[in-house]
Amino acid sequence: MILILSQKNETATIEVIRGLIALKKKFIRVHEDEAFEIKTIEKRILIESSRNRFFIDEIDSVWYRRGGLNFRRLKYNNHSILLNMNETQYWLEDYIQKTLESKKHINKERTSHVNKLIVLDKAKELGFDIPEYFLADNTNQVELNKTILKTINGNVILDEIKKDFSGFMYTMVVEEHENHDFSSLFSGKN
Repeated sequence: MILILSQKNETATIEVIRGLIALKKKFIRVHEDEAFEIKTIEKRILIESSRNRFFIDEIDSVWYRRGGLNFRRLKYNNHSILLNMNETQYWLEDYIQKTLESKKHINKERTSHVNKLIVLDKAKELGFDIPEYFLADNTNQVELNKTILKTINGNVILDEIKKDFSGFMYTMVVEEHENHDFSSLFSGKN
């Protein structure tokens, strides 16, 4: 069975799922907002959310698209027991993550987040031809229509900025100066 880790309403995932259905492939789609409990049944590890339920040994391959696997931790009133069980839970979660990552994979959650700034520094150090870049808190020193603005933290989807309104932050050419302060990555337009 294929495990798909994705975000709700993610278009590429929906298209892939249509193909899997046409090919009659078994799959489970996990959304980023699902919280799983770890259980054992007949010496097998089961993870279960309000939407999905599967044994990890049933998974043959994993497609990590976006989001990730989240776990719900049990709470205990006794502080010592809580600390001990949190550590136990951590190691169970780690085991599940590593077991799933050992399967055939397209992308991996643990390598999905890279620091753009470190990648740019390393690329420059290795001699790659990359545009000059800089960080700034505003657009005061930006040359309009010749400078690109990028998020530092990847392509960000902002859910519910306003009621029933979401937004997507992406790479764009700076066309006018902004009056707001923010931290962002700028580079010369190629």
